[in-house]
Amino acid sequence: MTEQIDSAHPLDGCADDELYKIMMSERTELIKARRDAEDTLIKTIIQLSSSLITLTAGFVSLTSVRIVPHAIWPLSITLIGLLLAVVSGLLENIFSSRAYSAQQKNLEEYFSKRIKVFEEPKENRYIRITQRVSFGMFSLSLIAIGVFGVLQAGGSNG
Repeated sequence: MTEQIDSAHPLDGCADDELYKIMMSERTELIKARRDAEDTLIKTIIQLSSSLITLTAGFVSLTSVRIVPHAIWPLSITLIGLLLAVVSGLLENIFSSRAYSAQQKNLEEYFSKRIKVFEEPKENRYIRITQRVSFGMFSLSLIAIGVFGVLQAGGSNG
């Protein structure tokens, strides 16, 4: 037996202006959720990086264990990477604030009919770059601190 597939779309018959309003409302909610998730990720990276810098500095300065010479490079990479993760995370927050302001201005100009087309704020490009740098540096630092731990454990046992 062959089933006949109904070709009608579930939204057929709905008013176009109502569909548009619903779509824009849903789109707005999804954009808010994405921004919240991105902001939360960057804030978490800043907090964890700051904590790891403090813990690492405390470990180095207060420990009586001698750091083996070949473990200094991974430790240095860890600290530099964490510092760069914090700085790029803070820059992301600055660019996000500026992008929100630019988008608000675009929205006001569009609905007051001063412009006909929205353009993406240039800050959005910087936001994406700083997000990637922050996440990348944090990830690199986690790997480097792991390597440091392995080298330090192997060097202090030998």
